[in-house]
Amino acid sequence: MTAEPVHPPILGPAIARNCTRWLRDHNCGKPAVRHVIWDAELENGFVCDEHLDEIGTRWKCLAMHAVGPDCAMPGSLFFLEGLLVRRPQARVLVLERGQHHPVAWQLAQQRSSAIDPRATFRVPPGHKPDWDFTVGLGGGTNCWYAQTPRFHPNDFRTASLYGVGRDWPVGYDGLEPYYVRAERRMAVSGSEVMGRVLPRSAPFPLPPHRVTRADELMQAAQPERHFAIATARASVKTPERNRCTTDGREGH
Repeated sequence: MTAEPVHPPILGPAIARNCTRWLRDHNCGKPAVRHVIWDAELENGFVCDEHLDEIGTRWKCLAMHAVGPDCAMPGSLFFLEGLLVRRPQARVLVLERGQHHPVAWQLAQQRSSAIDPRATFRVPPGHKPDWDFTVGLGGGTNCWYAQTPRFHPNDFRTASLYGVGRDWPVGYDGLEPYYVRAERRMAVSGSEVMGRVLPRSAPFPLPPHRVTRADELMQAAQPERHFAIATARASVKTPERNRCTTDGREGH
């Protein structure tokens, strides 16, 4: 007789809103009704009506909420989730600066907001004259290329290795599990080749994007230095979103 774990095993990243209850050799897969936060480390999953009764009786969870459009937790919602895990009774008001413009409007206008961001700030002499951001629903995610490379292990020890700057108080190995969790939240696409340079404890949630012919030639010449960049743009269709067109203009 084996003891039950603190929470049911979860197979892979919870990027779809289907029940992640582990059943012998696969996930349940039924439509989820609740997003469950199991512990303070933000281990999470989705649960359907059938398995909802197990929560609180067979296992313990830290918090849960109804499945909604924000369950993928992009951007600032990472921080809101952390707050609500620790203070589940907290009430949070989220305000968006700017309006929502449908995709058809953005394509016709060739911009993502009716507000010129350069009209919202002043630049002192000698400073960078322009910033690429969006004043509108979704903020910077409208113009984010979603490139998500990790820091190199040496980036944390520049003083010790190169005599430049200061060493970080933490190292790559200490942050690596959190890199994995963040990549799972965002359903990051990436190449296993990158793991030879930036060691990984788990594979990327999604496969890498297809590279160009020029990239293929560079990969052949420098296989350890040239690979598809890790990105939060979906390389394949998922239950959450379609595959990114990766045409260099649209971020999603």
